[in-house]
Amino acid sequence: MIASEELHAAAYVSDDGHGHIFDDIGDMVQLHLQEPDEVVAFFVHDYQDGAWIRAETAHYVRSDGVTTPMFSGLAAFAHWAALTISAIPPLRYQALAR
Repeated sequence: MIASEELHAAAYVSDDGHGHIFDDIGDMVQLHLQEPDEVVAFFVHDYQDGAWIRAETAHYVRSDGVTTPMFSGLAAFAHWAALTISAIPPLRYQALAR
């Protein structure tokens, strides 16, 4: 799969070695909740610089002001300090996967 907007793309690697790529962080979380593969690692893009980072250690905001391909409104940040300019309380990955 080719992600439509790389900045919002997310991915995980299952224990069988297959990579799964998603257009949106929300899609990755939803599919994993519906079809829980054994996952080796989850990845998202840092909203500030676009680098791939581990989803489990990222900080998230959900906002109508963040336009994503599948309308989840989720953005990931590598560093908590990047969120200090936001009035929106940040989330951790575990809170998304509920």
